[in-house]
Amino acid sequence: MIPFHNFHEPLEGYSAHLSSFINGLPYASRPTGMRLHDIHGIGVQDLARWRERILDAINLGYVTDTDGRETILDETHGIDILGDIIESSHDSKNPEFYGSLHNWGHVLMANVLDPDGRYQVKLFLNCS
Repeated sequence: MIPFHNFHEPLEGYSAHLSSFINGLPYASRPTGMRLHDIHGIGVQDLARWRERILDAINLGYVTDTDGRETILDETHGIDILGDIIESSHDSKNPEFYGSLHNWGHVLMANVLDPDGRYQVKLFLNCS
């Protein structure tokens, strides 16, 4: 996979080469050139905003919790704090502000072929 930095750029193609455990049918591949679309009240702009907030926290050296307190990103705990924010775990310091970048990124990629759900098909694994 080639990392991408612009959520509006066309995505690289992807094929899991796996089949569903339930029905044995293969998961659909993602052709090259597909783009992320807004779904379920989450927009591509949300991903970009959450990423910018996380990058700002890294550059500032601290995150802000739900009460407005700053938590320093030090050598001992900084990477764990960032991991909790990116994964949006129950330990995230401020899930409303920092969002759920990793989880919703998977969801938007998994629905790239059918973003509005009109075909109601399991398109592919939430692997990207």
